[in-house]
Amino acid sequence: MYLEQHFTKITDAFERAIVTYALHLTNSPIKDLAFQVLNSTKHKNDYGIYWSNWEIPRMKIYWPSKNPRQNWKPESNHEGHAVAATAYALLTHIYRAEQLNKFEIMTWLQTQRNHIGGMSSTYDTLLAHKALVLYAIGTGDSIQNYNMNINFTSSSSNELDVNYVTINDSNIIQLQQYDIQNVWGNLLVDGQGTGYALVQLRVEYNVEYPWLIRKPPYEAFNMTVQTKLYGRNFSHIDYDVCLSWLPQNLEILGSNKSGHAQFQIQIPTGYRVEERWLKEMITFTRNLGDGENAPGPMVNFLFDYLDLDPICFTFTAIRYIPVANLSRYYEMKVFEYHEPGNANRSMYYLRDIFGLDICEVCGSYQCPYCPHYAFAISTFQASPIVLLTIISFSFILFQSIFLAT
Repeated sequence: MYLEQHFTKITDAFERAIVTYALHLTNSPIKDLAFQVLNSTKHKNDYGIYWSNWEIPRMKIYWPSKNPRQNWKPESNHEGHAVAATAYALLTHIYRAEQLNKFEIMTWLQTQRNHIGGMSSTYDTLLAHKALVLYAIGTGDSIQNYNMNINFTSSSSNELDVNYVTINDSNIIQLQQYDIQNVWGNLLVDGQGTGYALVQLRVEYNVEYPWLIRKPPYEAFNMTVQTKLYGRNFSHIDYDVCLSWLPQNLEILGSNKSGHAQFQIQIPTGYRVEERWLKEMITFTRNLGDGENAPGPMVNFLFDYLDLDPICFTFTAIRYIPVANLSRYYEMKVFEYHEPGNANRSMYYLRDIFGLDICEVCGSYQCPYCPHYAFAISTFQASPIVLLTIISFSFILFQSIFLAT
């Protein structure tokens, strides 16, 4: 009853989509009206239909020849909101057995996937996958036999052989990955056969300066990190971190605090933060929900929320494995867990450990050939000239004694 009375007052796309779906599940008398209002507020671009309070940028396409060229997928700080709203809209279409627009909604959701098959965050990924699975159940029988061959070729490759990735009924749910050699120029993709396939390209590159980092769609956080190195050959690193929600978010995002926020910081190889220290930090760090080590090596801190008052804390990384000649540049970022586009990305520098060699960080039993450990004090060191003189004098003396006898 409450939702029915206040439905016409809803202005948010996600709220309208989830309420419309709820009204259909409860067989509300205004469900048809709600569906009409929902359809009247949709957005449409080259990739399909979606629902959002803002326009979601799409990949740029240009036509140098008869085949289109696509740039990378742009980020948006409203992507998670749009995916969740569109997923509920697709669930409503499936519940009503509506055929119009359903395919276009599905294709837009597919274009929002990341390189591991998910969406922006956990919540919108679950909703989108539920909607896509139900869509596949309803339309999957239209293709009786999956059999596709897809070829990936780099424009800079000199290989003449054509290697196909095959998708058929036996491997249809398996993720297949293909390494592209000579990664510059264009990636040419062609396919043949029967079925649907999603092709994605992931590119990674390293940068040396903060201004070269790909900026997030919206920088919603303030983040400062100070490091202090000490111990024998910098075996300990103290990290002083301060995080806060920016004041301008009150006007831009309409909120004085974030949702669940995650802080990730990369630490040098060979170093590690004691897990028990991370758990102890929960008791005296405001709003900290969890802290854990992750591969990378990374350290993750999950906060219930970040507000305008800075949250500052300190943790220590200790070297456990002797590694030297490390990188000078390390990544750090803070972002909203359910809307990762609201973020701050940067890097910090550790030049001191970059200058260390392996003999300066390992122990005597680990480095038997390092000059720090493998040397002996000599009580007499003869030069080659002195040694030759002694040998010559001994030979002459021996010869004189021999002749005298």
